Amino acid sequence: MIRRIGRLLEPAVSPPLAAWALLRVGWWLLRARQRLAQAEQIVVMHEGGFGHTLMLPDVMRRLSPGRRLVLIVFERTQHNALVGQLWPDVHVLFLPFRWTVGLGRWRRQLHLSSADRRRIGGWLIQRLRGWTHAEVISSVELYNRVLPVRYIPALMEPPHTSCWMAGWAVLLQERPAAPARLPEAFAGPVRAEIARFCGRPAGALGPVCCLYVREKGVSSVDVSSLSRSAGPMAHYWPLIERLVSGGWLVLLTGDRRLPAAEAERLGHRVVCAPWLCADERAYSLFAHTECDLWIGQQAGPCVLPVINDIPMLVVDGFPFGNALPGALMHYKTVRGRDDGLVPAQTLFEEYGYEYGVSGLQCNSAQQLLDAAEEFLAAPQRPRELAAAGDPALVSLPDSLLTKHVGCRLSRAWLRLFEAGAAERPPQGSVAVAQATAR
Repeated sequence: MIRRIGRLLEPAVSPPLAAWALLRVGWWLLRARQRLAQAEQIVVMHEGGFGHTLMLPDVMRRLSPGRRLVLIVFERTQHNALVGQLWPDVHVLFLPFRWTVGLGRWRRQLHLSSADRRRIGGWLIQRLRGWTHAEVISSVELYNRVLPVRYIPALMEPPHTSCWMAGWAVLLQERPAAPARLPEAFAGPVRAEIARFCGRPAGALGPVCCLYVREKGVSSVDVSSLSRSAGPMAHYWPLIERLVSGGWLVLLTGDRRLPAAEAERLGHRVVCAPWLCADERAYSLFAHTECDLWIGQQAGPCVLPVINDIPMLVVDGFPFGNALPGALMHYKTVRGRDDGLVPAQTLFEEYGYEYGVSGLQCNSAQQLLDAAEEFLAAPQRPRELAAAGDPALVSLPDSLLTKHVGCRLSRAWLRLFEAGAAERPPQGSVAVAQATAR
């Protein structure tokens, strides 16, 4: 087997790197052999970001409760290997196809191309089917099994990459599962370190809000990733101050950092990973799973509050056709050629899944504050919010996930369009305009 993997790696990496990869893969197989032999279902994820390492285990356990489940992930730089600790009913194994080369400022991460991952992933699935008694499938095959749970033809023409999420929203409601949480061996030190930083006992920290602020720099070549980033950190300061003044402890996660002096100014009621003597990977997962409220952008970590039924507000949401089950959605806006806001209904009808949108605007500081006030006035758990339904979604195109996953459009966001809608009423926007008042 090891020699076969070596031949598969040869076109992708240099011989020294391939040799090092073989040693790591061989050690991985030695450690994982018992787990693989006992598995009843094995899913191989050769491609995908951080969010898929969270969604796949949840889908597996809801579709196949009671079975011995294993997820094999081809490791990437954006993955957090501690996610394997979150699941009491799924074993997540990271296959080490990622390498660090160089020293100092020349240090960099290397991993296989998508084509090489697909090639090796297909070969691994075939071998595992012969070596184990488990059902072995790819992550794509697993997601396809979710489609019949709630099949919506409009999402399939052409197929949307996340069309299975409509079925996942149903599974969340109808097939309960244990929350995703870190074991105390990982969560305990993070909790203790947060308490030390705040100068309070661990049991007296008060209500906790996780604030996830995403940033992918302008150098990013992935327009879908770049366009889902948050606005400037300055826009978030009034929101942070509002949360702190309301008695919330804010756990900042994501790609942004704050000066340590700001912690002093805010009475140590804002926590940032670099300020703690704790594992940053554990801190991130702790914040997303143990908080009482969650606020942030659409990205991998937002899967965790959905799974744990934590009230959540998505700000700087994008694209307009995507949403999260049970979330209050406050999207970005678009400025037209006349510098006026493009009406809400037009955003859904014409820009649903378009990423390279000209005139795309991040939420302003005031918009973030207004969204937070609406959210804090009556936070709802995702299951409760999804079950209630939202009349503002009725007029949306059937081809948008936003219409089918059980979210709610922020009324603060819809009110942004009232003045512009009065001047230039778009076709089909009546239901959205009427819902603003509800």
